[in-house]
Amino acid sequence: MLTFDKISALKPSVEDVLQAASQYAGFLVILAALCFVVPGRKHLGTPLKDGSRLTYSLNGFNTLLTILAFWFANVYHLHWFSASFIVENFAGFFVSANLWALLLSVVLFIKGAGSSVKSFVVGTELNPRLLGLDMKMYALRPAMMGWVLLNLSFLAKHQQLNHGAVELPILLAVGFQIFYVLDYFWFEEFMTSTWDIVAEHFGYMLIFGALPIAYCSIRKFGVPFCFIVSNS
Repeated sequence: MLTFDKISALKPSVEDVLQAASQYAGFLVILAALCFVVPGRKHLGTPLKDGSRLTYSLNGFNTLLTILAFWFANVYHLHWFSASFIVENFAGFFVSANLWALLLSVVLFIKGAGSSVKSFVVGTELNPRLLGLDMKMYALRPAMMGWVLLNLSFLAKHQQLNHGAVELPILLAVGFQIFYVLDYFWFEEFMTSTWDIVAEHFGYMLIFGALPIAYCSIRKFGVPFCFIVSNS
């Protein structure tokens, strides 16, 4: 029987990390492209300290629906990849997501002409933009949407381990957190008035805090736990 100890003992190989890194990079590129092509609404942000107001293109909800449509089309029709492939290479994606946070932090540190460890951690610019993307708002997309996909992948793995059944704790954990993300993107304009956007510089601290991996730890523990309980 597959137990929690066996799952926790899995360590990613170099090949696993490279594969996950390429897949995660593809996910980031796709999300960046969708920022420009998916229809949405324009929103004028909260006045900043200097009196300026940034204009945001808010198409997060439609982008999430696009991602989910592709996910379920693959699961039920295309079969290009397994629905549980993320959790099956969880360690590889964990490393890749942290590398992405570190790389983006370095890029923004250089762009903002940072000169100290503090400026690297806290950030050098308030609302940095790269290639036409507001990096604060964009960085939340792989975090929040990745959170949804991780949840769906954990749910699929749990169903595989549990012979097609889904335990209530896992279903509730996944359902409530997906609802949270849907709510976030439905009211995305409210994010533009938060402290993170209007007051905090964007550096490693905020970037690392937006990684989707940490949010899903409960499912990593819950999948084997519910499987063991249901078979005891």
